[in-house]
Amino acid sequence: VLGDEWEPAVVLVGGLAVATAVQQLGYNWFAFYRARGEPWPQAVESGVFAGAFAAFAVPGALLGGSWWFVAGRMACTVCALAVRRVYVRRLLPAVRLRSLAWRGAAPVAIASAPVLVVRGALWGGERPPEQAIVELALWLALLALATRRLERGLLSELAGYLRSAPRATAG
Repeated sequence: VLGDEWEPAVVLVGGLAVATAVQQLGYNWFAFYRARGEPWPQAVESGVFAGAFAAFAVPGALLGGSWWFVAGRMACTVCALAVRRVYVRRLLPAVRLRSLAWRGAAPVAIASAPVLVVRGALWGGERPPEQAIVELALWLALLALATRRLERGLLSELAGYLRSAPRATAG
């Protein structure tokens, strides 16, 4: 969609997108500690991430280019998730990050598989912007359907909270 001049950035943009997506696993964990008046666990995670970035991502970029930088950035993510796992388990012993990951990944996988099959069967290789828009629209529709089906209970709970929320009045 962006053109051939973006070809050298594909590894970097894609790799950083994957690292960022993986790092979203349990992202709001620190809110529970803040509610208890304990902000330091988030500081620990941030410090570990910064140290891992200096130890893995910076040398990777300097020594091996985009691929090694992305590998170093993924190592940072693994380090941050390890810290997150310790603190989440300490606060919520029954919560497992693996089950959270599955609940987040399942609708994405369910939506992605048919789009990739259709893309491969009908279009293959290069694609014009219109095709990318159609693929995105199909993916979003499938994602919404899969999320609705798999997370029906959670969506019902959310709707209940929204219905019972106090209404603001114009003053």
